[in-house]
Amino acid sequence: MGLLLVSMIHFITHDAEAYRAVRALGDALPSGSYLVLSHATYEGAPEEMNEPMSKLYSQTTNPTRVRWRAEIERFFEGFELVEPGLVYSPLWRPEGPDDLFLDQPERSLMLAGIGRKP
Repeated sequence: MGLLLVSMIHFITHDAEAYRAVRALGDALPSGSYLVLSHATYEGAPEEMNEPMSKLYSQTTNPTRVRWRAEIERFFEGFELVEPGLVYSPLWRPEGPDDLFLDQPERSLMLAGIGRKP
């Protein structure tokens, strides 16, 4: 079974609530299931991108909570990360050398990973 939490957890702005939700969903999965998660981050992003993105989302009805790598890794507790692990989304098994942002993956502002429940 697979649980797909793609580009959505950063819309849960309260940390405790976000971790509790992912934990509850993950606990309900049987052994051998997968958790697919991608999450917005400013980690490694060029400084000139951070402020405009923060300003953009602060003016919407959908605020976000951008998290750092260590915070995103916590969502995978109880799961074994599949290679290549938690990486910028363009680096998660790119299809070819012309893939978008492959030369500057941090510009994607997104970390992605897949974890397998033992």
